[in-house]
Amino acid sequence: MATLEKRVGLPIFTNSPRSGLFTTIRMWFGARGLKPLRLNTCNPLMVIARLANAGTGAALLPREILSFSGAGLDLRVLEADPPVGGHHLCAMWWDAESAGEYAYLA
Repeated sequence: MATLEKRVGLPIFTNSPRSGLFTTIRMWFGARGLKPLRLNTCNPLMVIARLANAGTGAALLPREILSFSGAGLDLRVLEADPPVGGHHLCAMWWDAESAGEYAYLA
C-alpha cells in the first residue's frame, strides 16, 4: 500500500511542473496537508521508470508504460491511500497516410 506518510520522505520522480503527473502528485500529498520532501523532475517517462526501477525513489507513471517498458524493468503497481485520480489523454492528428500509426500510439 502506498500511503502518503510512507512516501513523503522518498525521492519521487515525475515530469516537470504544470504537467499532469506533477500536479497529481502535489494534489495527492496535499490531500493530507503534506509536501513531498524530494520531488525530482525529468521529462522522459522511460527515464523516470528506470530511475524508480533502480531503487532510487518512487514514481507515478501511467500503468500502460509497464507494457512498453521492455526487458529489465520490474516495477510494481501499488494501491494508493488516498486513491490517485485518473488522467485523460486527448490526441489529434491529420487524416493522412500515417493516421493508423498515430491512432495506435494514442
